[in-house]
Amino acid sequence: MKLILHLVSCLARRQIHKLLDRQLNIAEFKEIS
Repeated sequence: MKLILHLVSCLARRQIHKLLDRQLNIAEFKEIS
C-alpha cells in the first residue's frame, strides 16, 4: 500500500514539474519575443 502511494506521489511530482517547466518556458518565450 505504501509503495503504491509512493509511486503515485512520484508520478504526480514529475507531472507537476513538467507543467511548471512548460509554464516557465512559455513565460520566457513571451519575454524574448
